[in-house]
Amino acid sequence: MEYLRNKWQSATIFAKSIFCLLIMLCIGTITLMSVLAVDTDKDGMTDEYETFFSLNADNPSDGPLSYDEDALSNVTESVFFTDPYIEDTDRDGFIDGEDSNAVSRAYIDWGEPLWTKGDNYIYIAPDWFEEAFKIGGEWLVESNSTAWHVSQAEDANSGQLCIKVDRNILTNNLVLQLELLDTPDATLYVDLVDTNEDMVLANLFGNVLGGSNENERVELNIPLADNPDASCIVLYRGTGEITIYESQLYIDEDGDGLDADQELQLGTSDRINNNGASAGGIGVGLSRLTGSPANNLIKKTGGEAGNVIHVNFRTGKDKYNGRSEAVLESNDQGPKKTINAGLSIAKPGDTIKIWPGQYDEEVNLCGKEKELKIEIVEPVWIR
Repeated sequence: MEYLRNKWQSATIFAKSIFCLLIMLCIGTITLMSVLAVDTDKDGMTDEYETFFSLNADNPSDGPLSYDEDALSNVTESVFFTDPYIEDTDRDGFIDGEDSNAVSRAYIDWGEPLWTKGDNYIYIAPDWFEEAFKIGGEWLVESNSTAWHVSQAEDANSGQLCIKVDRNILTNNLVLQLELLDTPDATLYVDLVDTNEDMVLANLFGNVLGGSNENERVELNIPLADNPDASCIVLYRGTGEITIYESQLYIDEDGDGLDADQELQLGTSDRINNNGASAGGIGVGLSRLTGSPANNLIKKTGGEAGNVIHVNFRTGKDKYNGRSEAVLESNDQGPKKTINAGLSIAKPGDTIKIWPGQYDEEVNLCGKEKELKIEIVEPVWIR
């Protein structure tokens, strides 16, 4: 003590000031943390956590309990901010008590009243996940399921589900799994847009629906690594009735059903396909609400075709996605302005429909004339 007293007395005024400032910062930080981490009933769980999961913030006896019997007490669940009522918060097949990262996937239960606030869906997710919300359509809440739904009577090209990710954190590709009703004569597309809602990639997979009229699980490989500006995945309804129940979004570079954190826990590589053999119940949560498991797993990596891409010099803009003849300015829906812009997004089997106008551009098909159908609505002039 005498040594510390002598050191203090010999210290410069500047050094004493810095020391006092550090002490004040530490006290302020501790005080702020105490304010933010209010625990009214002194059960080890913050009021924020208990409010989020509708626990009783005035019941001090629920901390040691485990409502979901996942080998974690409610207090421990609160430390990791996992769901105290669901044994597998991220629905990856590993229960929380045995999972090295219990939130390695973003699970979305579209329309679930507990987690739906207006058009937004709010639930626990990895740090790279920002938000999920709908534009148009409705939340469908039934006795055994919830969903995002757009009726067949709605105008064409109306209704979107949007999932935003933080590209400052996320640099990998993602897998997006959807459980949906595969309605006949309906169309559902996928776009990637940037933070300004400008198109990065339009119509990645063609129509992701097959028309089986059964519950299906669709797996989409989202190419984010090569598109660093893409920050939002847009599921876009074209025509017909659309019903999407649940989604999972996760990193799985080798496509074996094991996400990157599961591979790390198992001591395997996310660059080598292990066929998900060690994972057991991968994705079991995706059938939780629909009453019966999805019949098939449909994987899509792009290249599906058979879509019409509209080009209209008079009404179009090259920032539009080209899938619609009609213009919906707020959602960047409408025809392309130039033929070359239409060609740039066309896949083998697509139809380029060129509407009347004067196109002052040099068109280079680059061999695509063997892969595409060109439909011209006269009169059309092309330089």
